[in-house]
Amino acid sequence: MNSSLYQSFKVMESNQQTTMTSLEVVELINRFRLEEGNETVKRHDVLLRDIRNELKILEQVGITNDHNFVEVNYIDAKGEERPCYQMNKAGIMQMLNKE
Repeated sequence: MNSSLYQSFKVMESNQQTTMTSLEVVELINRFRLEEGNETVKRHDVLLRDIRNELKILEQVGITNDHNFVEVNYIDAKGEERPCYQMNKAGIMQMLNKE
């Protein structure tokens, strides 16, 4: 991962665990896309759909989430509560590898 990109995101260290929200991950994906010359923007709702689909697939094959993806909420610019996911490093890498 480009260190300048990585450092531009708020990465939380919690009990020696790196976490990011799905909002931060979608921004990271879009920055990677721009660096590669791809101007297609991935929307947060599309990433949420991808995460939910991934969780369904894992459940179908008997693999538990292991806290890679924890559904949480955030307050958007309109003051409305919206869903997002808090992801640990394994969850982040799982979604980045799908790109």
